[in-house]
Amino acid sequence: MEAEVPNFVFDAYSGVPLTPSAFPVKSSYAVGESVYIHFCVKNVGNKASTATVTVTDLDTGAVITTYSIPITDPGWRWKTSGSGAFVGPMPNKNWRLQLKVEP
Repeated sequence: MEAEVPNFVFDAYSGVPLTPSAFPVKSSYAVGESVYIHFCVKNVGNKASTATVTVTDLDTGAVITTYSIPITDPGWRWKTSGSGAFVGPMPNKNWRLQLKVEP
């Protein structure tokens, strides 16, 4: 018998054209301006579950923010709304972000 396991991966955001993984809502941000991103995750496991997306600053290793994804059935996707997910204010540097989804 196969164990029931949730497993989430980033999936193409269904905008036009399809965009892989995460992308910013705007092409550039001024220092101090609120940064928003879009992303889509898919449950490729065989059990309905929630997931967590963690956004990390690659230069400092600091966790910027986390998002809780609602219960998603196997084979289904969840994506950010039209306004996107708030990351934080744009710092005075080239911000390199990493997104990780678990489980």
